[in-house]
Amino acid sequence: MSFVDSNIFVYSLLAKQAPQKHSAAVALLSQPDLSLSSQVVNELATTLKRKGNVEDEELRGILDDIYFRFEVIDLISEDIFSAFELREQYHFSYWDSLIAATALRGGGARLYSEDMKHGLVVHGRMTIWNPFTHSITE
Repeated sequence: MSFVDSNIFVYSLLAKQAPQKHSAAVALLSQPDLSLSSQVVNELATTLKRKGNVEDEELRGILDDIYFRFEVIDLISEDIFSAFELREQYHFSYWDSLIAATALRGGGARLYSEDMKHGLVVHGRMTIWNPFTHSITE
């Protein structure tokens, strides 16, 4: 199973923001067995409202589609405390640490994100992968 960060969804939905990343994001999201955390859903909603000027009705439809197509793992207190450890050990931002903690708990072998160091293996179990600089099939 692989986890997806919010930036992948943003690029897939807001092609004008970064047209060169749009096709890679769309291709990645067509892969099977992708999951995300509820933190990613929150970040996506905030970004689409702020940067994409997406109206509430359209946003509800986008989020409904995400919950239909992907497994969304809800945050629990364990993730919050694990995020502090990840932040200290790997120097992630708190929000990225929270996404990584949830992905680890969810059994993610790969976390697709452009915000963390490509190729980094977290706790010997999950590899960070930047799909905009490296093929998703490598």
